[in-house]
Amino acid sequence: MTFNIKRDRDYLTTAPTFEQGVTNIQTLLKLCPEGKEATFAIEDDGRQVVASVTNRRIEGVFTKQVLDEENQRDIHVADVHFDATDAVLLMPHEDLIALEDSDDSTDELGREHVAWDGPCYVRIVDEICAYFGVEEIDQITEEGLAFARKAANATPQREELITVSIPLRLRVAPGADVDQFIKDMTCAVLSRTDGIKVAHAGQPVILKAA
Repeated sequence: MTFNIKRDRDYLTTAPTFEQGVTNIQTLLKLCPEGKEATFAIEDDGRQVVASVTNRRIEGVFTKQVLDEENQRDIHVADVHFDATDAVLLMPHEDLIALEDSDDSTDELGREHVAWDGPCYVRIVDEICAYFGVEEIDQITEEGLAFARKAANATPQREELITVSIPLRLRVAPGADVDQFIKDMTCAVLSRTDGIKVAHAGQPVILKAA
């Protein structure tokens, strides 16, 4: 068995073994001119990419929208670029190859990185394919994903628990019951900071002033 070596999906040469192929693509990437993006991949005899190295990042485009209720259509607000490299590399293989642009799957990926609670759509699939050196996203193999994950030393998001105290000054009408207000109140916390998402908000702890 021989292995094809490709640069950005174009054939370069062959390697007699997988190990030699890995050495070749790592050397080729080191020789790549600074500022020049490239992906070097190893293809087995079944023409499946089983390993790749790259200096690319996986950048998605998150398009923010607002709803025009009168005309029932979404209006463009802004495009935000976000780096989803680690998140993509840490996805289960079956979830990764199921990603589609302008779909709930990529919208959710975008919301993990961009603070926005309105309508949106995300484009990222072409960037993922370029990162792995494949034509279509379902051509990414489990072996190729595992190799890329290790090569990039992908880091998961960390979780932090914070407690926030929010004083409330109420205007209480005659006859209104503050205790009932406390029982009925709800509280929602939305992130306005890109890269931070509120995973869970606990029940508020009420400290009633004397």
